[in-house]
Amino acid sequence: MSRAAEQLFKEGNEQFFIGQFKKAAENFEQALSLITDEPVLWYNYGCSLVELERYEDALNAFAKAVEIKPDFYLSWFNHGNVLNILGRFDDALDSYNNVVELKPDHYLAWNNRGCSLARIEEFAESLESYQKALNLRSDYRPAKYNRAYVLAKIGQFEEAAEIYESALQLRAEDPAMWNNRGVVLTRANRLADALYCFEQAIHLKTDYYKAWYNRGYVLAEMQRYEESLESYNNALQILPDYGTALYNSGYVLIKLGRIAQAAEVFTEYVKLCPVSEYTDLLNQQIARLRQYAQKYQ
Repeated sequence: MSRAAEQLFKEGNEQFFIGQFKKAAENFEQALSLITDEPVLWYNYGCSLVELERYEDALNAFAKAVEIKPDFYLSWFNHGNVLNILGRFDDALDSYNNVVELKPDHYLAWNNRGCSLARIEEFAESLESYQKALNLRSDYRPAKYNRAYVLAKIGQFEEAAEIYESALQLRAEDPAMWNNRGVVLTRANRLADALYCFEQAIHLKTDYYKAWYNRGYVLAEMQRYEESLESYNNALQILPDYGTALYNSGYVLIKLGRIAQAAEVFTEYVKLCPVSEYTDLLNQQIARLRQYAQKYQ
């Protein structure tokens, strides 16, 4: 590397580490105009482009680095990460496969490989990948939580709930963890336990609209409709365009016999979500509800 390119490389690294990513990228780009066969320079350039959310350019930079140095596993790893961001999960899987072939103890690559596999619904292989990450580092929490997510996807709700329960022993102040455990307990039909989880999540984060929604769903399943409606309304106060909460509140209103109000809620839902395969059916239902309300209420 020439002295000028080396100076630009050094300045780029310094700018990167203080968060000046645009300046870092400019320095790396200038260095690359002087020398094009230095893989670490391409790699660092790619890292700065990721921070700038210039993902296609970053992908090209990481690809150039591994073209020059095929065993550059860090560049393969970031290449896979960018492909995941871009939604190209099959291609990302190829990159992570290269990483774990070159460096089998790279637990982050095993975890991210699991994420790619989960996104293409290869759940069994995804679980194996997460387990390999955990075999390498048993305290790596993202792999545990990702594994719980996949277990829930394949219907193993009790095992998923156990993972979240174990996590809560370390992160009892994490509302998302309480909410996630509540979701899998709901799927396991352990409604009282799920309700407790959602209420804990709300206690920790009062504006947690997903937990309010989930609480409403569980209460409706328990036929506690007034409380369910209150939860859905709380979710809608936090996020007024929360279509699913609005839709479900309409059905709770029907259960409560408040037919005219239900019709108004469904009308509001159609305005909020006008493009749906169920719009025509819902409009028909609204008309029937209004007729019923006019006749009997």
